[in-house]
Amino acid sequence: WNMQNNLIGYLQYLKGMYNGDALNITQPSLNFNSTQSFTLPKKFSIELSGAYQSGGLFGIYTMASTKSLNFGVQKKLRNDAGTFLFNITDFSGPPHLHFSVDAPKKNLVVDNDVRFTLTTFKLTYIKKFGSATVKENRKRTTGSEEESKRVQSN
Repeated sequence: WNMQNNLIGYLQYLKGMYNGDALNITQPSLNFNSTQSFTLPKKFSIELSGAYQSGGLFGIYTMASTKSLNFGVQKKLRNDAGTFLFNITDFSGPPHLHFSVDAPKKNLVVDNDVRFTLTTFKLTYIKKFGSATVKENRKRTTGSEEESKRVQSN
């Protein structure tokens, strides 16, 4: 079992002017990413990954939290006959970003919801062709190398 986890916390400040008035927005944010990989018997492996963003600032917009979960399974075939991979992306539901601004005194009221992709399922077969061994490179000399040797020997 291998895992990689990343946790990032930060505080965003926006200090600006809009129509001659000060516009100040502060937003604490947290970002967490995790990947869990499992090596199983009979050349199987499984990976589960996820991400969570607590929200943040995107210009003058406040962004709501987002999440995603992905799953994959891999089977290596005997005698290097290939590899099958099956992946599900965003199985927790289609990801979306929700942006908003709520400043009615400044005539700024916006509420956006953007959806990017749907949950996808992928089945992939990978097969390497050609020789598994590579011949050793021959040492070749060029005309310019021969000329360089003659010039250096004088």
